[in-house]
Amino acid sequence: MAIALLIVQFHWSFARVDNDSLEAVMDRYYRPHLLAFSPKGHWAIAEKRYGRSSDTAMVYGAQGNGKIMGSVINMKVSRTFLKEEALLSSGVGIAEYWNLITGKKNQFRNLKRTTGLSETGTFCLLGNNGNAVVYDISGKLRYSIPNVNGYTISDGLKRTFVKASNDGYSEIYDLSGIAPVKIYSTKQELGHVQMSDRNTYLIATEYNQDTNINKVFIFNTITKKTNTFDIPELKREDFPAFTEMDDGLSLMMKVQRAIQKSKMVEIWYGNDGNLLNTEKGYDNNVLNWIINLQSDSIEIIPTIPRQQFLPSGNGQHFFSFIKGEVQDYRTLNEHVKMSVYDRLSKSYSTLDTIKNADLYLSNHGNITVYRTLDKKWNYYDLLTHKKIVIGGSNFRNPTFSADDKLVYFESDDGLYVFTPSKNITELISETGGHQAEIVNKNKTSSNVGNIHFYRIVLEKNKPLVLKMWNERENTTSYHFYKKGKRTVIIPTNHNHIPAAFFTKDGQKVVFVEENYTKSPRIIYKDLQSSNKKNTILDESHDAQSAKYRQEIIRYTNSDGKPLKGILYYPAQFDPKRKYPMVVKIYQVQSDISNHYHTIGYSSYIGFDQRLLVEKGYFVFLPDIVYGKQGTGLSALDCVHQSLDAVLAETSIDSSKIGLIGHSHGGYETNFIATHSKRFAAYHSGAGNSDIVRSYFSYNYNFNSPFYWQYEDGQYDMPSSFAHNKEVYFRNNPIHYSDQVNAPILLWAGKKDKNIVWDQVMEFYVGLKRNQKDVIALFYPNQGHALGATGAERKDLYYRSLEWWDYFLKNKKDVSWIDLQMVKK
Repeated sequence: MAIALLIVQFHWSFARVDNDSLEAVMDRYYRPHLLAFSPKGHWAIAEKRYGRSSDTAMVYGAQGNGKIMGSVINMKVSRTFLKEEALLSSGVGIAEYWNLITGKKNQFRNLKRTTGLSETGTFCLLGNNGNAVVYDISGKLRYSIPNVNGYTISDGLKRTFVKASNDGYSEIYDLSGIAPVKIYSTKQELGHVQMSDRNTYLIATEYNQDTNINKVFIFNTITKKTNTFDIPELKREDFPAFTEMDDGLSLMMKVQRAIQKSKMVEIWYGNDGNLLNTEKGYDNNVLNWIINLQSDSIEIIPTIPRQQFLPSGNGQHFFSFIKGEVQDYRTLNEHVKMSVYDRLSKSYSTLDTIKNADLYLSNHGNITVYRTLDKKWNYYDLLTHKKIVIGGSNFRNPTFSADDKLVYFESDDGLYVFTPSKNITELISETGGHQAEIVNKNKTSSNVGNIHFYRIVLEKNKPLVLKMWNERENTTSYHFYKKGKRTVIIPTNHNHIPAAFFTKDGQKVVFVEENYTKSPRIIYKDLQSSNKKNTILDESHDAQSAKYRQEIIRYTNSDGKPLKGILYYPAQFDPKRKYPMVVKIYQVQSDISNHYHTIGYSSYIGFDQRLLVEKGYFVFLPDIVYGKQGTGLSALDCVHQSLDAVLAETSIDSSKIGLIGHSHGGYETNFIATHSKRFAAYHSGAGNSDIVRSYFSYNYNFNSPFYWQYEDGQYDMPSSFAHNKEVYFRNNPIHYSDQVNAPILLWAGKKDKNIVWDQVMEFYVGLKRNQKDVIALFYPNQGHALGATGAERKDLYYRSLEWWDYFLKNKKDVSWIDLQMVKK
């Protein structure tokens, strides 16, 4: 009897939506979010993400019985395992050292920067007073350096450096060892101090105000060799970037200078392919130098305005393009007409026009893979000039073997491998029918605006770690793959695995496993062990979730496309009763059917799926895809077809269905509201209402005209506006604002630059003019999504609950809604 009464009281509290008691429930359940796994697999750390807080991280002893070692609170800036012995955590101005062997803990305050070296175990605390204090792995003080300027410079593994003032000298110290080592001292001013992109070199700029000749100091962190180069062209305000080439034997130094345009008038040209600079009011002047560290020589590469250079990495070849040369903004990422500059012959050769400016480089920089405008992948050898058309328009993430002899491609239907020497592309048969992802690839990138140069490489002699997902069944598995042999790591299962971390040798793994009816748990697995048993490190023990019910609803749209929707049943479902239903839309959502949910403010759109279920609602998430009729009409068709299918569940009250969407889902909601008679209320956030105006707008979030979003982006319209104006008119919500027949709640952040907030205001005005029931919420200090914490997110959260209860459960007498709905 006591248990039954507890359950009744539990659910009754949700019906009342008492804020204090609801927040107590938010503090009851959490999702563990894996943060780190120590290199040898002794420890794991995970953040507990409750419904309204995530300030606690737990540390687990991964081996043995999975013992909880303790917690770290309010340390969200960084967490670093110091070898396998200690954990260094930092928050804003604070840090904590925790020896995981002895249990010793020390806290430090008034800090400017916390730096831990994971491989050596030492750590450095830079105080607000300018003192850098170094400790060993046991937490014992080693030494300190006063008068530090700026921040620590570190690779996070073995090395930490600082710049300090000492008796009129600017000095650089290496704080990586048992005693500080002065590696440079000068009477001149030291500017920026940084590490090169692969952390081989520490580099500092030095400014001589007397001679006006500036220098670059370079320190090899491995050999300890130093070089100094005079660079008269370098200015005090320059912030150079350094890229290692030719296995670290040379460096490319790049300086990008902003040249201010007229502040009196902005001039926008129709043939301008670099509108970001026009928007910001400047032009870029780029200077490039090659520093040869073997011959101690330096050369400048001559460039023309807007010309960009990026090194391949082999020291000889550079990719060159004119930014904006072929940009017409019909795609978000510009296509580029790419050339190759040969440093030895000092000549250019044309490579190709590259789609979306995505260029992938091999480990040593001798090979590149890219897509052309026809979406076909191409292979090009910079040394032999051999070019091969691979094809595979559905391929992505080309990944090079360590010896550059193979290129792997991920795809939605398996993992493919291209062998250049044989010009053969083959599907790895064991991966067929799965979305395949290489987990243990090493990926680095360098960007010029939205132009990306990637280097994705596998480690030598290591097996591939593959994640395979079956879309139809929504199942996941992990595997080793080497020399044609596949070994199971995590067997195929229906659970969601949001994160999996492997040790450096790949022989131990820790991962999170969850499902809608299964609370998350952290699992540790020793893959070398003969029985390979799992050790449970943490389980959130949410018995309530096991009682939930869910169904996958299958339907087809008018084009015959098979689709799915997730139907969540009300808690304590009684088939003899009728229940209201909230429908949330975006695009494809069925892949989250195995996600665990908590009650809380985690949603930035005022949608709490679990709370709605607890309050006695069905919740339905149908998939939406687009066809020739256009975005809005396609969404309307998919939603109506899904409703026809889901209403086979006779406990759904078809007269009490609400529709909610945000951003693109907000646009879909706006459009459906103007064409459907099947909903009792609508809830739309930050959505477009006038797609013609949006199409011809300049988007200050993407720094681009916005028509790309319709022709090549999320809207996926069948044509440009000029070629089919009618399809844009037919899919434009504002044109039909007079046809809305149910109350609608609109909201927007007035700092939104993605979907400008006045799109919501325009829809509000259209509805107001046509005397429709509408309430609009505008948050002056918020953007496209409401902040992770704060009053605005809570405000929308509770207003959303009251909105659904008012219209779908007839719980009236809500003053802010009554002001619109109660007619005087």
